[in-house]
Amino acid sequence: MKPKLLILTVTMMALLAPLAAQDQGKGAQVPQLLQSWQARLNLTDAQKAQAKGLLEQLGQKLEQLGDKVDAGEVDRKTAFQQMQAARKDFRQSFGAILNDAQKKEWDQMQEEMQGFVAKRVGAKWAAKMQQQYKLSDSQTQACVPVLAKQAGELMEFFEQAQESKAGEDATGGGRRARRAKLKQAQEMKGIADDADEELKKIFTPEQWQQYEADKAKRREEMKQKLQQSRG
Repeated sequence: MKPKLLILTVTMMALLAPLAAQDQGKGAQVPQLLQSWQARLNLTDAQKAQAKGLLEQLGQKLEQLGDKVDAGEVDRKTAFQQMQAARKDFRQSFGAILNDAQKKEWDQMQEEMQGFVAKRVGAKWAAKMQQQYKLSDSQTQACVPVLAKQAGELMEFFEQAQESKAGEDATGGGRRARRAKLKQAQEMKGIADDADEELKKIFTPEQWQQYEADKAKRREEMKQKLQQSRG
């Protein structure tokens, strides 16, 4: 899947979590979202109009972000962070138009959304691994919860990192910002290492050797890109 489609699909899946039972996450349109939210939140006509505008704004932001990714102007990590920021802005703006009872239900929907997205992303990652490393069906199924957990932790991590960055920008950054970046890098590595520890139990020795070789190759490519950007 192209990066642009990945960004748009993951975000729309997040918004469409209440429709998970019907598996309509892909290709859903704004009217479908509003219809599903009307059932859960009992939105007024005025609220539906406001929600429609907010969803369209989110769609425009993601389209622009997707174009930048396809053009090579934004890397995947930055794109994911910006996607999380756009989602957060949307959730806050949407929450502001709800009454207290609706906000309580919206909070519950947010928890459902996070879990739904993590499971769907984990399944996609597992399917990609199955093709790349020739995993059996049973191995692939065993990978799904491991990767779903990793996806959920990464989404939560990027959201918290975005909040931390906003605080650093407000206070001026400096040494404190560098320490925060180092800590974040360690946390990301910890999330990846925990997942790898579980995946290693699922892979055969030959599959794991290839997996490790691919990781080493990606690290070298990233190192070269970093050196080129500095040079």
